[in-house]
Amino acid sequence: MRRQLEAHSRTRAMALAAELWSEGGLVGLYRPGLAATVGRELVYSGCAKGLYPTARALISGNAEPTLPQRVAAASATGFGGSVCANALDVVKIRQFAHPARYPSFVGAMRALV
Repeated sequence: MRRQLEAHSRTRAMALAAELWSEGGLVGLYRPGLAATVGRELVYSGCAKGLYPTARALISGNAEPTLPQRVAAASATGFGGSVCANALDVVKIRQFAHPARYPSFVGAMRALV
């Protein structure tokens, strides 16, 4: 609970940003968790947006899909994308919370397994 309260503190966030800036400049602000963030977005978007036409066709068949069928297809592909990207979300959060403990994307993934 304490960590969540600290995370929402404006002064704490500004102090952390200033510390990261002094240590690594602009790249330092993005370095912890950047690979996991990009990888997660690629996996999630690939599943959610890439599989939507296939899911829509499976649900509606050859007919023009109705709104409920489109919603079902979007829900299914969004859910699938979230499931596939979950491990990368965990890595991202761990890298942001403990950058010294998880210095690399691969190291953080190995720690999960």
